Amino acid sequence: MGSISLNLKLYSPSLFNAFNICQRQAWLMSRHLDADQSNEFLEIGRLIDKTSFKKREKEDLYCRS
Repeated sequence: MGSISLNLKLYSPSLFNAFNICQRQAWLMSRHLDADQSNEFLEIGRLIDKTSFKKREKEDLYCRS
């Protein structure tokens, strides 16, 4: 009899959760690709977010795939 080989990979709960929310985010996480947190454009985006959206409640935004 031949043996059956299964290609099972273990995924972290964070990666599984990211896949359910945004497949692009999960792809980036699975390859350990993170944005450079000191990037000038990210800092500008954070500043715009803090100054422009003060009236709204704090909420999480998710990307659509």
